[in-house]
Amino acid sequence: MESLSSLGTLLDEYMNSISKNPNKTNGIGSVSGNGSGKGSTSMIVSQVTGNDTVSSEKDNKIFTDVNTDHWAYTAINSLKNLGVISGRGDGSFGTDNSVTREEFVKMLLGIFGKETENVDNKFSDVDENKWYAPYVNTAADMGIVSGIEEDIFGVGEKITRQDMSVLIVRYLKQENCELNGAAIDSFTDDGDISDYAKDSVYALKNLGLINGMGDGSFMPRANATRAQTAQILYSVSLFMKSRNISYTNLTGSDRYMLLAGKFMALDIIPFPNEENGIVTKGQFAKYLAGFVNAKNYEKSDDKTIFSDVVPGSTYYNEIRFLYDNGYIDKNNSVFGADNPITLGEVAIIMCRVLGYDVYAIENGGNISSYYSVAVSNDIIPNLRKTIDDTLSFMDILEIFDSASKAYMVVDDLDKSSIYSISDITPLYYYHRILTLDDIVYVCGTRTLDGSGGLSADEVRIGSYSFSTDIKDVYRYLGYRVNAFYVEDDETLKFIEPNQKNNVLSLEQDLISDFDGSVLKYYKNETTNSEKKETLPKTINRLYNYNYVAEYDTEDIKNADEVILIDSNNDGMYDTVNVIREAIYCINQLTPYENTLYDYYNQPSIKLNDLETVIVYDTDEKFTSIGNLKIYDILSVIEDKQKENAVIYISREEADGVVKRTARNNGNLTVSIDDAEYDLTDILAAQKYNIFIIVSRKCCQCIA
Repeated sequence: MESLSSLGTLLDEYMNSISKNPNKTNGIGSVSGNGSGKGSTSMIVSQVTGNDTVSSEKDNKIFTDVNTDHWAYTAINSLKNLGVISGRGDGSFGTDNSVTREEFVKMLLGIFGKETENVDNKFSDVDENKWYAPYVNTAADMGIVSGIEEDIFGVGEKITRQDMSVLIVRYLKQENCELNGAAIDSFTDDGDISDYAKDSVYALKNLGLINGMGDGSFMPRANATRAQTAQILYSVSLFMKSRNISYTNLTGSDRYMLLAGKFMALDIIPFPNEENGIVTKGQFAKYLAGFVNAKNYEKSDDKTIFSDVVPGSTYYNEIRFLYDNGYIDKNNSVFGADNPITLGEVAIIMCRVLGYDVYAIENGGNISSYYSVAVSNDIIPNLRKTIDDTLSFMDILEIFDSASKAYMVVDDLDKSSIYSISDITPLYYYHRILTLDDIVYVCGTRTLDGSGGLSADEVRIGSYSFSTDIKDVYRYLGYRVNAFYVEDDETLKFIEPNQKNNVLSLEQDLISDFDGSVLKYYKNETTNSEKKETLPKTINRLYNYNYVAEYDTEDIKNADEVILIDSNNDGMYDTVNVIREAIYCINQLTPYENTLYDYYNQPSIKLNDLETVIVYDTDEKFTSIGNLKIYDILSVIEDKQKENAVIYISREEADGVVKRTARNNGNLTVSIDDAEYDLTDILAAQKYNIFIIVSRKCCQCIA
């Protein structure tokens, strides 16, 4: 813990800075106290679950029948701290007792944070005056439960393991989870699983949320015990946490590029190798050294620390840093820099880096203890892998993304062997990076609410203004974001949409009607089911990312896309953005008039009449209007007032003649000779770092 003791001083410095600037607490949270770093800054902890803490006692029992070595201890403790479960009146949990159907419904809604609703009673055996009635009726209204018979819920009946699986899967489907009910790896008692439950059981198995019994069976018709129920609900909660970690709802390569871009922009790690490549111990040491900012580390001497790690060998400096700070084991004679690193090994190292090893040691000090503590405290996400599994570069990025948000543990200044969880994250401790959580109000001359703008390279988030060279930052207008910046530096380094945003995006073919206040739309392309949203009178209105006072009904009816943003997920849309984009093939460009003429009869654009014209090259760099040439293919968005425009220009060359451009079913297309190419929508293109590339007199589309 030597490397963490200096955090006490850091806490002093930070609290003193708060006393000088009490409003600047957005980055790492507020800290109570008098500026000394003593007393009130500490939360006495022993077993840590999430951000919750309990009293520091070596022999901590959360219930009289649940010791720290109980196989479901972590699950039971976590759900207790979340308020999902409680004990019996005698102080016990009743680990082996069965769970009734109504008890399970209450716990299931609690895991997902679902509030009960005032709905009509659905079942004849449900007493409206009993504690369980709101939970059962809410679940029934959601389609989660249907009863054991028509009009009969089955109050007091014990829930079976297969029925528990069915109810969980029904809720996961409500959360739009992708589920695979195929029996890829069957249980030995597969034949005992009822037909109605098989898909649910195997969907949970394929997600890694259930493993069955030690003998390979599932025991579908056995009653679920309270310990079993706690364990599976805990696993479900971890799965949902890992599922929702994505700040953009992107997956695969798109998310990989964004996470890599984030850590590069913050100068934490270099661009990693291929997404699915297996990470070696040496490579992990390199990335971790960047994570803990070991750039200026000066070793006391050059010595051989492992037989295969000698001065001058690959990754020597990085491994030496980790070795000197106690992050890696010193007892082994061989490090194995070229060997793949496992999830369990990473869990141990990350717990040590953040100080949570004291809790892992209290829980037994084995690899499973480290893994449990790391996942419970958001140090690493639940990757649905075993502790012996190897990790890809994508996995490492996800781990660093999770760990960068976790709080660090410090030993208190009185040296009483009591540890505390500070409000300090690794981003601040190692890199002095602060995070601001607020809404983007101004981007240059563009404003969310019609208020005064800033200079072209400035952005206002909440009440803070920053200079930035982030491209297309105006696309975040109206969104709640996490903004990353370095302390005492007014330059914005990186932004990402916050998870609190609830966004409804409707492409043109889904928009049904708009009468000035009520927007009607189809739920999806395959159904005729029509829905509607009433736009509040106080809603912020944007047209192509520029403020407008009002919309014409045709603006929305003819929009390429309508984006409704609920920035705090309170059920009320705060902002609506209408996107209308024009695709130009330049027919004529007169230098004196500075006017764009389209080859396919789009309205001409007089560039001299515009207040602001931003032209992007395919290298993501600003360029000049003078670089536009005849037959270039452009994507042009103008504001409602026809005062500003953003133009995306092509540069690659290929053989072929552009015959036609069109929009079909919401997709931009271009005909080149006899072939038709899909053009990824330019807005999505920028979001995913994919570019439309076309050339003069000819065209090539690269996505």
